[in-house]
Amino acid sequence: MSRRLPTAAFVLFVVTQTSVVQGFDPFAGEDSLASSEPKIEAAANGLIYSRWNSDLRNDGGGEQLHEWRNKALLSVDMRHERGWTIHMSGFARYELYPQPQGLQADFEPELWEGYIKWSKSTWELVAGQHIRRWGRGVPSLADVVVPGDFSEFLFVEDEFQKRPLPMARWTKYGASYELEVIAIPFFRGAKLPGNDSDWSPIVIDDLDGAEDIPLVEGALDAGIEPGDVTRPEDNFLHGDLGLRWTKYLDGMDLDVYLFYGYEDLPAPRFSEGFVDFLAAEAARGRSALTTLRSLALQEIVAFSPIYSQRPRRQFMGAASLVKPLQAVTARFEVSGFDRQSVYTEALDLVRVPSVQGLIGIDALSGERFLWSLSLIGNVLITDEDLFLIERYNAIATGVMRVRPGERPLWLELRALWNVNLGDAWLGPSVIYDLATGWQLQAGVQALLGTPTSPIGQFDDNDYVWLRLRYAF
Repeated sequence: MSRRLPTAAFVLFVVTQTSVVQGFDPFAGEDSLASSEPKIEAAANGLIYSRWNSDLRNDGGGEQLHEWRNKALLSVDMRHERGWTIHMSGFARYELYPQPQGLQADFEPELWEGYIKWSKSTWELVAGQHIRRWGRGVPSLADVVVPGDFSEFLFVEDEFQKRPLPMARWTKYGASYELEVIAIPFFRGAKLPGNDSDWSPIVIDDLDGAEDIPLVEGALDAGIEPGDVTRPEDNFLHGDLGLRWTKYLDGMDLDVYLFYGYEDLPAPRFSEGFVDFLAAEAARGRSALTTLRSLALQEIVAFSPIYSQRPRRQFMGAASLVKPLQAVTARFEVSGFDRQSVYTEALDLVRVPSVQGLIGIDALSGERFLWSLSLIGNVLITDEDLFLIERYNAIATGVMRVRPGERPLWLELRALWNVNLGDAWLGPSVIYDLATGWQLQAGVQALLGTPTSPIGQFDDNDYVWLRLRYAF
């Protein structure tokens, strides 16, 4: 089996398309925590996913051909008539990977959310670890408060594609406006693929029998790491601050967002020797991305550390306008970053300003046909020729569901098209509601593009999947 490491190509793709990832199910509602009953009321609910993935082909590259991924979330709420709520939830992940030598199992339990909310008629205060989303749709350019989970590229379940953070937020409710202030005391980055994941863009080739090579053996014994990663300490100097102002106009809503914090995915800076090595390989006709996707362990050892990585600050400003029409809701968004990490063709890390715009149309209230479409444009303000991305880019993304008959069966299609780079993914599936709380879904994830494009580099990971969902 190959070991894989999250770094340049993956960071480049996700950082430049942060808002493209499908964050949560646009057809799912939200349960109100308000209670009409006096005194204290307790309630519990949960969600369980069990999913089997199977690759469509075996290219002999050491992939995980089969995966059994199980996730569970259990939540408990206590509500008081005086306006406060305590919410606690725990998350557990259990995964099995069949291997020639036997089953590989991974188990990861963690606290998911834990917060207290105090609500009054004109304000609300929430403190503790939780998920806060900005924006009026999916995707949203303003949805930058909490980091994402990219451990399965674009295919983490909707409910888990955002990671909870410790934060405090205060919201003031006026007659025609809202004002929200968010303080996040500590840095927490996005969740990336593990070293053995099929979704890591850098691959260390297996070296059968190479343990007797002195350099490799010494590196294994010494625990050589490919990169030097620095994370901010847990103190208030490394926190994030955010502000949202909403104005309810006649027939439309205006939102303005300001956010100062760290990039969720800190881009690595490659060492000079490693960059020279990539350039030498390119001169031999081997692209930098191809080299990154097939590094041998000796090369990791020879250039270790091949990169240094630390989070970097950035400031975001955004605005959105939402206009309900007769049968649809139209969304218009614009955002800008003062500094965004990208790479030149020579793989030098540079930080440049960027501007994004979004037009979205949602029709999510039909009984037989539901859909949401978005078109995103991105401009990087630089004269440099960039690695893996373009200075001007357009991305189309959408979700559609059709119910062909009276049975509780839906046909779904999720898709993303990177217009400039020409790569895409398609996710057709069939959904069937078995009984109250039970849902069965089966589909295909197809990734299209060239081996040197952000999505196309994972073309050998196309898979079919079967998932059972239970919510109570």
